[in-house]
Parts: sequence; structure tokens; C-alpha cells
Amino acid sequence: MDLTVLSGDPVAILARHGKTFRWAGRFLPASGLQRAARLYRLLRFLDDLADEEPARGDGAALLRAIYHSLHAGSGTGTLPVPVRAELEFLLSELAVEPAVLAALLSGLLQDLQGVEIASTEELLRYSYRVAGTVGLMMCAVFDVRDPAAAAFAIDLGIAMQLTNICRDVKEDAARGRRYLPLRAGTEALEEPDRLEEEAVREALADTLALAERYYRSGLSGLGYLPWQARWTIACAAVLYRAIGRKLQRRGLAWRSGRVVLHSAEKTLTILWQLPVLLGLLWRAPEEAHEAALHAGLEGLPHVAP
Repeated sequence: MDLTVLSGDPVAILARHGKTFRWAGRFLPASGLQRAARLYRLLRFLDDLADEEPARGDGAALLRAIYHSLHAGSGTGTLPVPVRAELEFLLSELAVEPAVLAALLSGLLQDLQGVEIASTEELLRYSYRVAGTVGLMMCAVFDVRDPAAAAFAIDLGIAMQLTNICRDVKEDAARGRRYLPLRAGTEALEEPDRLEEEAVREALADTLALAERYYRSGLSGLGYLPWQARWTIACAAVLYRAIGRKLQRRGLAWRSGRVVLHSAEKTLTILWQLPVLLGLLWRAPEEAHEAALHAGLEGLPHVAP
């Protein structure tokens, strides 16, 4: 557990670990980029705690302490000073609701147990916790306070998380995590037989199709964002979506290495999608949200009724 990460240059950390977001972030004003990068730095730190070797235990203990401070309302006074400062930034300066951060932490704590998702509903609830919440936090970064924006922000976060899950099946299995709804355990995915490998391909196809529904909804809500943020988020979403489409073009060959977009591919993707992006930028905010997308997410913060 390296607390010095929280004092590092947030934009540099974003450039090193969140290349797609940093590429899209070039369109933000300096102040907006700094706020978004600082949020990313904290989220990256929390995610790294969940990925820390269980034998060390420090990361898990700190995650649980942060969660308890939010869930039980006991305050952040006992947390390490760098962590406390970043939580104050998130909760006070950005005005993120404690319940939203607590939901994120509950997803990260789920990762500590070793994950084997059993159903699509469980997959969506997990994706809400670790990424739909990030969509809500990004609304705070860009000072979007219209309650109607929340459902679309959640959907875009879920869509991008579903792409992440499809991209990282092999790496996640090595960590004892299986997010795709399958019968096979994580051990089987490390050395799958023919039927298990085909089952993963089918689950990938279903999950990428599900992600498309959430991308369509999330992108239809871009009109709630200020102009420069609208372009940045649209570019980031289009690039993430392109990762899933590249995986599809590879025949869903999930064992062949992690799918990434190189710089030239990112530029070409944006140019190819430019008419779509321009249409999204000029589109008025969507008022009607597809209620079926939030079926099964009941009880989570800002879920559409």
C-alpha cells in the first residue's frame, strides 16, 4: 500500500494508467482536467487496494475502514492523512454523496472475496457499484446537478465496465475473479477445455450486446454535460466501445491477449465516428430513460424508478 501515490501528479497518473481517458481529456480546460484526474487518482488508488496481494492485508483493511467510516457515519478522522484529504476533496469539494462512494467501495470489497458472478442481474449490480458510481462522480466533476442526468451517467459507466470485463477475462481469472455469468469456475478458465472456451465466447457476445444497450442510453444523455466535457466523455465512450468491437473482430479470442487501441487507432476511430459524435454533441438532453435498463438495480443510489 503506497500512500505517496495520492500526492503524485494526477494528470501524469492518468496519462500512465488511464490512456484512453487522458487522450480524450485533452479537450478539457486545465481546471476540468485537473479535477477529473484527481478523481481518477483516488479511484485508481482504491482499485489497487482491492488488487493487493491478500497476504499483505493492508489494502483490504484500509478499504474496510473507509467503507465503515461512510456506512456507519463514524467520520474519516482515523484514516491516514492522505486518504482523508482525498475523501474530503471528493465529498466536500465535489459534493459526491457518501452513499455513492459507499456503493463503489462495496463493489471493491466484493472483489476481495474472489468473484464468480451467477447472473446478468448480479453482473449489472456489480457494474453499477464499480462504474455506474463513477458516472455519478463525473457529473459532480463537471458540476452537473440536474437529477435527470444521473440515470444516463450510470448507464454509461455500466457500459464501459462491461467492456472492461470482456477485455480482461483472462487476467481476472488469474486473480480468482469471473465476472461473466458462467458455470465454469475461475480455475477452469485458466486452462479451459473446448466447451468452456466456447461458453466464454458466447457469454462475451451476450455481454457486449448488453453493453451496446447501455452505451446507447448513456450517450443519449450527453446533452446534460457542459460543451467541453460533452466532447471528452463522448470520445472516451466511443473509444471504449471500440475496444469491444475490436474484440468482436478478433472472433472473441479472449485468450489471445488484452485488446488495446493504439494511438493511431484512437485517432482513426474518432475520425470514423465524427458524424456520430457531432450528432451526439448537438443533441438535446434525453428526458425519457429506458426503465428496463435499471430493472434489478433497485435500492442503489440514483437508480431510475
